[in-house]
Amino acid sequence: MVYNPEHWNVKDPYPDQPLEDINPISDRAWSALIRSKYKDVVKDGFMNLVGAIDIMHGLEYHYNHFCAIVNAIANLPLLDAMSEHNKRFLIHETVAYLNRLGQFYYFSSSSFTKDRVTNWQEIVPTIIKYVRFRHKHSAHRSIDKPMMEDNPHLQKVHAWALSSIGGLLLAPKPGRTSLPDLINNPEKIWNESYICFQLMGDDVNDTINLSIEREHPVFIGEAYDLIFKLLSLG
Repeated sequence: MVYNPEHWNVKDPYPDQPLEDINPISDRAWSALIRSKYKDVVKDGFMNLVGAIDIMHGLEYHYNHFCAIVNAIANLPLLDAMSEHNKRFLIHETVAYLNRLGQFYYFSSSSFTKDRVTNWQEIVPTIIKYVRFRHKHSAHRSIDKPMMEDNPHLQKVHAWALSSIGGLLLAPKPGRTSLPDLINNPEKIWNESYICFQLMGDDVNDTINLSIEREHPVFIGEAYDLIFKLLSLG
């Protein structure tokens, strides 16, 4: 059958390296897939797994672009860096990142995965924690397609959060300068703090601060752990 891995000329780009030494992590997952291509789980779900690893690569792609934008605006005065013009670039990458995160969530909760890994929710808890905000902010906007729980005030807040007139939050990195000191020393802001977007769920008390820089290593680590768990099966 055409979707069987044996019908594709797929290769391990790092054949001599231990998996734990391969980076980026999407490449590690790809090598793990190729090294397991004769297992039944791969023969049964080759396209499921290839697609999931493509999603991981997408997460890395948008993470790297987000960080590049932060680095590009780091030398600007604070008000210029946080202008509506520059925020748009950060927002575009955030929306794309959240949508890729949603794709991986649906792979995680698919029958292919959960029938084989019954504790999948324990492996990707952070993805589960954040993906619900994708439903209100990036898959579509609740102001355009509201659900019953989305009252008019929430619809406007959802629309505002990832808009060019929305707010940006700064969170000091671990062990770095406190936020009041950062405000007084703006030249330190970009190196010592994370840029966050405050996302809101089903009510005004259901909020979370998303920093792609901070959360990405956790998301991609959970994604790899789930792929590796599947590939460890017979």
